[in-house]
Amino acid sequence: MDGDLVAAKLAISAPEPLARSVFPEDFPEGLKPRLRLFLSVDLVGATHYKQSRNRWRPEIISFYRDFDFILHSEFRTFVQGYAESFEPPAFWKSNGDEMLYVCEISSLSHAQALMHVWLWALHRYQTQRAAAEEHLEVKSTAWVGLFPAPNSEVFFRRGAPSLDADLARDANVVQSELRDEWYANPTTPSITREFVGPSMDTGFRLTSWATPNRLILSVDLAFLLTSSDPEGLGPLTLRLSGQEKLKGV
Repeated sequence: MDGDLVAAKLAISAPEPLARSVFPEDFPEGLKPRLRLFLSVDLVGATHYKQSRNRWRPEIISFYRDFDFILHSEFRTFVQGYAESFEPPAFWKSNGDEMLYVCEISSLSHAQALMHVWLWALHRYQTQRAAAEEHLEVKSTAWVGLFPAPNSEVFFRRGAPSLDADLARDANVVQSELRDEWYANPTTPSITREFVGPSMDTGFRLTSWATPNRLILSVDLAFLLTSSDPEGLGPLTLRLSGQEKLKGV
């Protein structure tokens, strides 16, 4: 998928949430099925850039600050015409010169809307910087993962006094307790959440194919984006850029 796509920012109605099966009241929140969209944005040539000059920090710091600001600014602009609001992509973590975002998808139109916002954020970041200065370009990848199977959330306790006690207990039981604790208070600083599984492995492998002019999508995300035509949203043009086997997946 070409990175230079321009998607029309039009006011549309809020997407209807996907109907979720009714679960017993005591069913763990963390075990309910969720489809998550993962978005990666990565600086191109950052390693060489840092190795070839002494003053490299401003470019890296500006990337972390400016892209996140632009993404949320574009999101706020996009949703102004929605009858109902939905959550923007949330910052998940950084991985060197890469930033990763995640968002739970509530409908097919929600996935479409998020991709429009993401494309506009990429376009604005690339074009708003001073032309007289040297800047690094960015590349991007997007994929989806279904939880709690075949992918999984993994939780870690951050140096708490009970860490030694946790090591002496069954790991699955500890994970269940940490999961319930995290879902009861997702902002708790004592627990860190990670995402692992085959979809995550595939997504990270796909990042190597991305270029500043080509945003790479996983096949299942491409299928979702071509399975609906939300009213008021401009089409997303997808292109097959070739076939190559991903190592290990």
